[in-house]
Amino acid sequence: MTLADLQEQCWASLPPLRKRIVGRDTVNDFVALAVENWEGEYLNACQDNKQRGVYTHALLGHMKRLHQASSPYEAQEYGFIWVFLLQAVAFSVIEYLVKWWFERRANRVLLSAWQTEMRK
Repeated sequence: MTLADLQEQCWASLPPLRKRIVGRDTVNDFVALAVENWEGEYLNACQDNKQRGVYTHALLGHMKRLHQASSPYEAQEYGFIWVFLLQAVAFSVIEYLVKWWFERRANRVLLSAWQTEMRK
């Protein structure tokens, strides 16, 4: 499996209307940003859904900051777009990745390898 395969799987898992509005490139960016900022050790240490929620929202914040930096929109305009459109899709991407990450040890190894590649 490659990162592109994961992006494809994540795309397929999203609700049709939302993913069509934001587009495949944005979803692929969100998957890449999530992988790049993933903290598996922290997630693995989460004891319950409340702690996973804290992790999810922290990752969502990282993704927003990084995605906004590459966006052509001004901060105020981007904030509006984020709240009403992008946040729900980014959150769905994270939820998918958390589930995928916990499914198999091999998935955790793959994600770690992709992070290593991204940091080179």
